[in-house]
Amino acid sequence: MTTRDQLRSFDELDLDDLRYTRNLLRRELTQAAHWRRLVQARIDLSAAQAVTPTPLGVALSEFLVDTPIALPSPLESLSDRLVKDVHGVFPSDLPHLRKLNIQLEKYEHDVRVQLMAITDELVTRITIPHAPIL
Repeated sequence: MTTRDQLRSFDELDLDDLRYTRNLLRRELTQAAHWRRLVQARIDLSAAQAVTPTPLGVALSEFLVDTPIALPSPLESLSDRLVKDVHGVFPSDLPHLRKLNIQLEKYEHDVRVQLMAITDELVTRITIPHAPIL
């Protein structure tokens, strides 16, 4: 469906229906963005799980013997838990997650296009007075 076809279908809606549909599209856009953030977080976790970082401070310990830089003790145990206790996140999921992210990005784009088209129609109807019907 092209934008022109979409605009023609908007002609059938009154102002209240336009506003209602616009609100639905705005909520759907928010939901799509939320899902993309979740998928992106899973991608980040899967990638991080594939290559675990070295512990903080190891490389500096021989050079900063007399320097008052100390890692907080909770960070050391947190580091172990973060690296070892990630359940259900696997590097093998990356191709599927990336494909899902692309699909969500396209869906979000399509919803955004619809939202812009209906917003334009709403603004046009509100700001440009229609010719009187004779």
